[in-house]
Amino acid sequence: MTPVAIIDIDTTIANNDHRAVLLKRVCAGCKMPMGGEHRPVCKNCGGEKHHTPQGAWDQFLQPELMALDEPQPHSLDVINAMREHGFTITYMTGRNSKHRPVTDAWLVKHGYKQDGDFLIMRPMKDTGKPASQMKEEMFLDYVHHEELKGPFFFFEDDRYVLGTWQKYGMVFVCPQAWETMNPSVLDRAVEPAWNR
Repeated sequence: MTPVAIIDIDTTIANNDHRAVLLKRVCAGCKMPMGGEHRPVCKNCGGEKHHTPQGAWDQFLQPELMALDEPQPHSLDVINAMREHGFTITYMTGRNSKHRPVTDAWLVKHGYKQDGDFLIMRPMKDTGKPASQMKEEMFLDYVHHEELKGPFFFFEDDRYVLGTWQKYGMVFVCPQAWETMNPSVLDRAVEPAWNR
């Protein structure tokens, strides 16, 4: 059996902090802007429900800004180590398939995509589908089409998608996992002998 790494792109291997500031949340109750905290509470009405307007998503997904994403530190080292150990590398993203040219160019430019790697993107017909549902469908279709048996290793930042991946294999929360998995930063000092 061939091990398969299913790797997300945004935030996982591509640092998009410069674009993320464009995703301004709006309170679902009073329609006022909300803060950027992980679990924001509206300072105007105290509501916790919010949404991100479509215009903010359109700005966030501008191809010219996507091209400026920087690689997450250590991610390429770990992916290359997986390649050396016979992993099939598959990038699976919630980015819409219309962003394939900029996504593919970014992966190649930064050394992530090599011959034999796969890039699976959200179909245009699934633009409104939650990422966890859409990625699970894409994964199952990919496994069936390629006749993959696994084992499967998932690298993801979205907590909802991570919960879905737990059904199918090992999950790694990124970008945090890259440094702890990177063979080049692990301590290779010789352990001293102890009298036991």
